[in-house]
Amino acid sequence: MRSPPTTLCSLFLSYALLAGCSGTTEKTNQTTEAILSASGFHEYIEKHPDEHANLQNLPQRTLIAMPGAVKPTYVYVDHGPCDCVYVGGEKELQTYLILVDRAQKAAADLQEAKNRQNIASMGDRYGLGGTYGYGGIGVMGGYW
Repeated sequence: MRSPPTTLCSLFLSYALLAGCSGTTEKTNQTTEAILSASGFHEYIEKHPDEHANLQNLPQRTLIAMPGAVKPTYVYVDHGPCDCVYVGGEKELQTYLILVDRAQKAAADLQEAKNRQNIASMGDRYGLGGTYGYGGIGVMGGYW
Protein backbone atom coordinates (compact mmCIF):
# COMPACT_ATOMS: atom_id res chain seq x y z
CA MET A 1 0.00 0.00 0.00
CA ARG A 2 1.32 3.46 -0.90
CA SER A 3 1.77 6.03 1.81
CA PRO A 4 -0.40 9.20 1.59
CA PRO A 5 2.55 11.56 0.89
CA THR A 6 3.69 9.36 -2.00
CA THR A 7 0.16 9.25 -3.40
CA LEU A 8 -0.16 13.01 -3.02
CA CYS A 9 3.17 13.58 -4.78
CA SER A 10 2.15 11.23 -7.60
CA LEU A 11 -1.13 13.09 -8.00
CA PHE A 12 0.57 16.48 -8.25
CA LEU A 13 3.28 15.18 -10.58
CA SER A 14 0.63 13.70 -12.86
CA TYR A 15 -1.21 17.01 -12.81
CA ALA A 16 2.05 18.79 -13.57
CA LEU A 17 2.70 16.57 -16.57
CA LEU A 18 -0.79 17.01 -17.95
CA ALA A 19 -0.68 20.76 -17.49
CA GLY A 20 2.82 20.93 -18.96
CA CYS A 21 1.70 19.20 -22.13
CA SER A 22 -0.84 21.90 -22.91
CA GLY A 23 1.85 24.54 -23.37
CA THR A 24 -0.25 27.41 -22.04
CA THR A 25 1.01 29.91 -19.51
CA GLU A 26 -2.17 29.65 -17.44
CA LYS A 27 -1.80 25.88 -17.10
CA THR A 28 1.87 26.28 -16.14
CA ASN A 29 0.91 28.79 -13.45
CA GLN A 30 -1.74 26.41 -12.11
CA THR A 31 0.87 23.65 -12.03
CA THR A 32 3.36 25.84 -10.17
CA GLU A 33 0.70 26.83 -7.67
CA ALA A 34 -0.30 23.18 -7.17
CA ILE A 35 3.32 22.22 -6.50
CA LEU A 36 3.71 25.17 -4.11
CA SER A 37 0.63 24.00 -2.19
CA ALA A 38 1.87 20.41 -2.14
CA SER A 39 5.20 21.65 -0.79
CA GLY A 40 3.53 23.29 2.19
CA PHE A 41 3.46 26.89 0.98
CA HIS A 42 0.28 28.60 2.10
CA GLU A 43 -1.74 31.30 0.43
CA TYR A 44 -1.17 34.67 2.07
CA ILE A 45 -4.08 37.03 2.70
CA GLU A 46 -3.16 40.72 2.80
CA LYS A 47 -4.02 42.41 6.09
CA HIS A 48 -3.33 46.06 5.19
CA PRO A 49 -3.83 48.12 2.01
CA ASP A 50 -0.14 49.07 1.90
CA GLU A 51 0.79 45.36 1.72
CA HIS A 52 -1.02 45.14 -1.61
CA ALA A 53 1.13 47.93 -3.04
CA ASN A 54 4.32 46.25 -1.76
CA LEU A 55 3.29 42.91 -3.26
CA GLN A 56 2.51 44.57 -6.61
CA ASN A 57 6.16 45.68 -6.77
CA LEU A 58 7.52 42.13 -6.39
CA PRO A 59 8.48 40.12 -9.48
CA GLN A 60 5.55 38.09 -10.77
CA ARG A 61 5.56 34.29 -11.00
CA THR A 62 8.99 33.98 -9.45
CA LEU A 63 9.89 32.39 -6.13
CA ILE A 64 11.94 34.99 -4.26
CA ALA A 65 13.53 35.26 -0.83
CA MET A 66 12.10 38.08 1.27
CA PRO A 67 14.89 40.38 2.41
CA GLY A 68 14.79 41.52 6.00
CA ALA A 69 12.58 38.67 7.22
CA VAL A 70 13.25 37.36 10.74
CA LYS A 71 13.65 33.81 9.40
CA PRO A 72 14.11 32.61 5.80
CA THR A 73 10.85 33.36 4.00
CA TYR A 74 10.06 32.74 0.35
CA VAL A 75 7.24 34.36 -1.62
CA TYR A 76 5.58 33.57 -4.95
CA VAL A 77 3.30 36.30 -6.36
CA ASP A 78 0.87 35.86 -9.26
CA HIS A 79 -0.90 39.08 -10.30
CA GLY A 80 -2.78 37.14 -12.98
CA PRO A 81 -6.20 35.51 -12.76
CA CYS A 82 -5.74 34.10 -9.25
CA ASP A 83 -4.11 37.29 -7.87
CA CYS A 84 -2.54 35.18 -5.14
CA VAL A 85 0.55 35.13 -2.95
CA TYR A 86 2.17 31.96 -1.57
CA VAL A 87 4.49 32.10 1.44
CA GLY A 88 6.75 29.43 2.90
CA GLY A 89 9.96 28.80 4.77
CA GLU A 90 13.15 26.83 4.23
CA LYS A 91 11.47 23.43 4.66
CA GLU A 92 8.78 24.28 2.10
CA LEU A 93 11.41 25.55 -0.34
CA GLN A 94 13.39 22.31 -0.13
CA THR A 95 10.23 20.23 -0.69
CA TYR A 96 9.25 22.47 -3.61
CA LEU A 97 12.66 22.02 -5.27
CA ILE A 98 12.41 18.24 -4.92
CA LEU A 99 8.91 18.15 -6.43
CA VAL A 100 9.90 20.41 -9.32
CA ASP A 101 12.92 18.20 -10.04
CA ARG A 102 10.72 15.08 -10.03
CA ALA A 103 8.17 16.74 -12.32
CA GLN A 104 10.91 17.76 -14.76
CA LYS A 105 12.38 14.25 -14.79
CA ALA A 106 8.93 12.74 -15.32
CA ALA A 107 8.27 15.16 -18.20
CA ALA A 108 11.63 14.25 -19.77
CA ASP A 109 10.88 10.53 -19.41
CA LEU A 110 7.47 11.05 -21.00
CA GLN A 111 9.02 12.94 -23.93
CA GLU A 112 11.63 10.21 -24.41
CA ALA A 113 8.90 7.54 -24.45
CA LYS A 114 6.96 9.54 -27.06
CA ASN A 115 10.11 9.87 -29.18
CA ARG A 116 10.76 6.14 -29.00
CA GLN A 117 7.16 5.41 -29.92
CA ASN A 118 7.41 7.75 -32.93
CA ILE A 119 10.65 6.11 -34.08
CA ALA A 120 9.14 2.63 -33.68
CA SER A 121 6.04 3.58 -35.67
CA MET A 122 8.23 5.03 -38.44
CA GLY A 123 10.14 1.77 -38.63
CA ASP A 124 6.94 -0.21 -39.10
CA ARG A 125 5.65 2.26 -41.68
CA TYR A 126 8.81 2.04 -43.83
CA GLY A 127 9.39 -1.68 -43.51
CA LEU A 128 12.24 -1.56 -41.05
CA GLY A 129 10.67 -4.02 -38.66
CA GLY A 130 7.64 -6.19 -38.36
CA THR A 131 6.92 -9.85 -39.05
CA TYR A 132 9.82 -10.53 -41.42
CA GLY A 133 12.57 -8.91 -39.37
CA TYR A 134 14.65 -6.15 -40.89
CA GLY A 135 13.42 -5.21 -44.31
CA GLY A 136 9.94 -6.67 -43.87
CA ILE A 137 7.92 -5.85 -46.95
CA GLY A 138 9.53 -2.42 -47.39
CA VAL A 139 12.16 -1.13 -49.76
CA MET A 140 14.31 -4.27 -49.88
CA GLY A 141 11.38 -6.65 -49.62
CA GLY A 142 12.96 -8.67 -46.80
CA TYR A 143 16.14 -9.63 -48.76
CA TRP A 144 18.70 -8.21 -46.39
